[in-house]
Amino acid sequence: MASYTRVLQWVLIIAAAVVFVFAMLGPSSPFETIQDTLYGAKEYLPNVSVGAESISAKDALTDAEEKSLKSLQRAIASMSASPKTECYGKFTEFPELGEIKIRLAYGEEGTKMRVVAGPKGKHIITDFEKTFENVKPCIIAGDENQALAFVRKFIWKEIVTETPYFNHVEGITFSSSDGYFSDANILTVAGKEYDFDSQGWLFKADSGKEETTLCFFPTTSYSYCTWKKDGVTKQCFGPETIDNKEVPLCS
Repeated sequence: MASYTRVLQWVLIIAAAVVFVFAMLGPSSPFETIQDTLYGAKEYLPNVSVGAESISAKDALTDAEEKSLKSLQRAIASMSASPKTECYGKFTEFPELGEIKIRLAYGEEGTKMRVVAGPKGKHIITDFEKTFENVKPCIIAGDENQALAFVRKFIWKEIVTETPYFNHVEGITFSSSDGYFSDANILTVAGKEYDFDSQGWLFKADSGKEETTLCFFPTTSYSYCTWKKDGVTKQCFGPETIDNKEVPLCS
């Protein structure tokens, strides 16, 4: 009888814990929330699969999505292979991502790319599983005015030495915006969301190390090219600024 009572107590404790967890997560997409958590608080666990199923690109992606992902992988590989630094690269801009999520996670082997799709991100698109050796991701944004330093140095052509113009990160997730504040896709780093409307531009920073420091541009909006803490304004990617033939390309 005592043994039966003890078992019943443990069953009640476990049931209460499950109810508490789901209450904390809220009613919307608890499975997806758990998945994202287990993929890493820093989006840093690319090898973890929580109820995930493998699926091919042709079964999960539109032609535009597949074209953009292939273009991104080529751009990263090309920029990494180039001996140049402080130079630009470009990939075919993401279409509206819908249920697609793209994750980049930095680890001992380099930066791993994983693409998930479908309801609650249950499907791993195996065609785009790839590791970029000696590549570390970064963003042109952050609390130390990295975006200001970048705009001053590379767009306004000022001499800037005292402030870093990029921010190393352990992981990045690209996904669709919820549409409340922006129609653009978003970029998420350590739980913080940024607009991502940089027309496919990338930047290879000079980190002083052998590994490639590859930066993405979180964007904000203003009436002209300038900066905010959360990134470079998307007006910086027009024909009179970055999007012209005068910027140094990595390849």
